[in-house]
Amino acid sequence: MVKILVVEDHIFWGGILQDFFKEEGIDSEWVRNGKDAVEKVRKAVNSYGAIIMDINMPVLDGVVATLQIRQLGYGGVIISFSSLEENSKEVSYGLLNGMNAFIEKKIRNFKLIKKVLINYGVVKDSKNSRF
Repeated sequence: MVKILVVEDHIFWGGILQDFFKEEGIDSEWVRNGKDAVEKVRKAVNSYGAIIMDINMPVLDGVVATLQIRQLGYGGVIISFSSLEENSKEVSYGLLNGMNAFIEKKIRNFKLIKKVLINYGVVKDSKNSRF
């Protein structure tokens, strides 16, 4: 079974992403900053099928965390899920430095998260999905 690592400092978004994945039958784990994400991946580099990464977080931001995770040899999908605008320099840096996709942080975009995961082959499309 595939596992998704959710990296999100805000309790609302972290909780709602975990609920979304649970309803979809996808195992997920949640950490609240980039440093904790790097440590999780360091301990088990191939344990996660994808990482959903906020950009602006305390301790270690998502772009630096992505760079460090890629240096550990993680070759899976990293999706930036952020409230920043798509044309912001932070999003551009993230995409240039190892993030595979950017999705704006809105509840209506949860379908898009699933579509990106399906397109990258991380999860299979399910006819039973609510999303």
